[in-house]
Amino acid sequence: MKIYTPLLVIAALCMSYTASALAICPSDSSKGQTVGEYLREFARQKYPDDKEMQDYIYNEQLEALIYMKNVTDAECKIFAIKKYPGDYAMQKYIYDEQVEAKKYMSSISSAAKADAVARYPDDYAMQKYILENP
Repeated sequence: MKIYTPLLVIAALCMSYTASALAICPSDSSKGQTVGEYLREFARQKYPDDKEMQDYIYNEQLEALIYMKNVTDAECKIFAIKKYPGDYAMQKYIYDEQVEAKKYMSSISSAAKADAVARYPDDYAMQKYILENP
């Protein structure tokens, strides 16, 4: 009897969905690829001659895709998806960065905050950067 890790079970389930069926699909999902096919191709493009790195990128992307499917801050999620439409690991990174910066910005009340928000209305990380580096 084989014991499967949760990630492998989720991966198996994801393989049957087309990328366009997911809410956070890549911009070129019109090809009708399954999520597994898209992620394999993404990994092959990054490391065409290195199967070990392809597997690493595939798993990293799959974990990030699952993470992004379950995030709760819609504003930060949309920002991350727009910034990196087909790269789930980067979406996760940007999402986490935005959520942390959004929390920081909500705790600030200064005149400089208004300037930072005016300069970067949708980018909490840049707002935070402006405040921390006047």
